[in-house]
Amino acid sequence: MLDWLTLTALQWPSEFSKKIASLSACRTNPSASCGGGRITTKNARPAWNSFPLSLSLSAAPTGTSDYARVVNIAGLTGHVDDQKHTWYEVDAGDASMNTVKGFVCASGQPNVSLQNKWAWAGFELLSSSLTTADLYKRYLYLKGDSLTEDEKAAFEASFNTAKGDALIAKLDEIVTPKDQRRGRVCGQDLLAALSPNWCANRVDHLVVKYESEWGGQMSKWDALDPFMHDGLPYWKAEKERIKVLQMWDSCQAALQPVVAPSVYHIHPVGLIGNFSVSADLITLEMLHAVDPAGSVDYHRQILPYLNKYAKGYGITTPQRIAHFLAQVATESQFKNIEENLNYSEKRMKEVYGCKLPPHGNRMPKLSMVNGDVVCNFGQLRPELWTSPERYAHNPENLANLVYKNKYHNGPEESGDGYKYRGRGLIQTTFKANYEVFNAEHNHRFPNDQKDFVENPDFLLSNLEYGVESAFVYWTVNRNVNSVADTGDVAAVTQQINGGQHGHPERLLAYNRVAPLLGLPQPSN
Repeated sequence: MLDWLTLTALQWPSEFSKKIASLSACRTNPSASCGGGRITTKNARPAWNSFPLSLSLSAAPTGTSDYARVVNIAGLTGHVDDQKHTWYEVDAGDASMNTVKGFVCASGQPNVSLQNKWAWAGFELLSSSLTTADLYKRYLYLKGDSLTEDEKAAFEASFNTAKGDALIAKLDEIVTPKDQRRGRVCGQDLLAALSPNWCANRVDHLVVKYESEWGGQMSKWDALDPFMHDGLPYWKAEKERIKVLQMWDSCQAALQPVVAPSVYHIHPVGLIGNFSVSADLITLEMLHAVDPAGSVDYHRQILPYLNKYAKGYGITTPQRIAHFLAQVATESQFKNIEENLNYSEKRMKEVYGCKLPPHGNRMPKLSMVNGDVVCNFGQLRPELWTSPERYAHNPENLANLVYKNKYHNGPEESGDGYKYRGRGLIQTTFKANYEVFNAEHNHRFPNDQKDFVENPDFLLSNLEYGVESAFVYWTVNRNVNSVADTGDVAAVTQQINGGQHGHPERLLAYNRVAPLLGLPQPSN
């Protein structure tokens, strides 16, 4: 699996600074202007708000990233252009140590490549031969306080020696603007430069070989005695503490074949960060909370897909996750199922053959008179009454009738009603919704192109797509994220099914998972 995006000496087109590129981004960001023209943001160049980004434009020398950059794509949002190339917005540094932002393509763009984590992308091996005395004299020279002329001259020699050392030269390169590098980098410069991620990233990817402070001769510490002046008694006490910590010689047998205490030192943040895996947004504990009767084995089976598509469709905040899990658990218990259209004659007429009562009227839709079904508010679909034997206990015929000529479905004889019957964790129904699902999936996952319109049963035969269909319904068909951000369970339920069907169960499921996400338990 390719995890890391590496950039070296990348040229940045001026149009690439900031963009809300995809239609999906416009849908999920109500504050975005998606109606044409350009988008500008603070400290950013203008950029497109629609496709395409072009690989040919990526070579335009209008700006330059002068610093190498390595970034984990797991923390980025990919935007797919009309040529199925995936673009990521990243930051890097220019020659003046300013942060520049832009979009880079994961395939085909010069000086950009995808790397496996085992390639240790961006790590640099260095060796430093500076002595402790040289480093301390360099520090005194740069500090410059109360130095005699003789001391300045003596310490300047150490400064010049250090300036040519690989470690000092590299740190100077990392934290100092290109036209200001004089070998004068110090601790304060290093600390200040760690604020931009791209710069901190370079520091924590340095692997430096030098003598460990846990080994070597005490003479290297004794060499500092002449420079301690009034602080010499304190320094001598510190040397006694250092001597106690000298453990290299006593561990030499265990350290074989390494003999000398000169070893490579690896930054823990850089090392762990290279192999770390982002925490799951959704956990087994959350699934059990909203679906306590569900199988743990099945929860384990669907969990990777839930996390994959939660990230892909923007369900990444505690509020959105809690609402999504509660609603899907109530809708289907996370089961990937198809719509059950196998109805008895009575039930078929009740569901599809009788008109609803007027708003506020509590009378049932139908009554039984002498064993016959009678609609209390009028009949629907006369075929169900004149030829009930054709549709009762016949899912295909019934679906073709009740779903005909709706949402891009054709007439009854087209077979679209049954072909595009409900499937998935939240039932995807009608040809139009399969078209939406098809477009969203192929847009967001260009390396897995599928034709769900021609082959809607993919949603049933592949659990992953059945899971994804719920996310498309949530984010695209119903735009529930915006409601989930501020609304309660009742508001989200209304957005999901146009009413309050199953609200008590949905509220119960939400209140079970809310504490796991640090959320309060609402009363509605």
